[in-house]
Amino acid sequence: MNGGKQGARSASLPLVALGAGLLWFGWFGFNAGGAYAADALAAYAFTNTMLAGSIAMLVWMFWEWRETKHPSFSGVLVGAVAGLATITPASGYVEPIAALAIGAIGATACYFAKYVQKWLKIDDTLEVWRAHGVGGLTGALLIGIMASSHINQVSASLQQFGVQLLAVLVVGAYASFVTFMILTGLDRFGTLRVPEEIQEEGLDTMLGERAFNLWNMDRTLPK
Repeated sequence: MNGGKQGARSASLPLVALGAGLLWFGWFGFNAGGAYAADALAAYAFTNTMLAGSIAMLVWMFWEWRETKHPSFSGVLVGAVAGLATITPASGYVEPIAALAIGAIGATACYFAKYVQKWLKIDDTLEVWRAHGVGGLTGALLIGIMASSHINQVSASLQQFGVQLLAVLVVGAYASFVTFMILTGLDRFGTLRVPEEIQEEGLDTMLGERAFNLWNMDRTLPK
């Protein structure tokens, strides 16, 4: 989401915007496409995806503005992804008004998850844990609170919340175990982390080329 080190800036903000736009466009495909038909359920999933991503942008901007005294373009893009990730589990189970609440709650949860990420010392370049992990977990739990039987035959209830909580715990434990095994194997038989100097220089230099030619211009922003 912000790439590499804490506070690192994007190499190209226009490309970040382009990527976020393509990501959002594709999100309609697998959320609405999950209905496997051009029906009312697909329309609800499509609408909920749009609403959650949109409100999440605004909520993320609010928290960022409150903390740093100014919003950022990259920040609202991150907020959109957080909202999209949060609504995904619930997109075919909730009404549009609930999708707005889910997007707002998801953006808030993902924004403040940075403190948990820092405490756990999670080195996650794309911050997948923070956006997709925390967002997906939040959205899955909110099904038990906001699901409507008018949409997809699932009603919000204490029992449904328990089902969602159990599913989150099982999937979380499985994903943690498998990830730990994979990373342990990679670290044992190879280099898990690229050396710091290569990260500073750019991974493209490992292939003998540079992704950006800046004609030796100093692009450093004043501190």
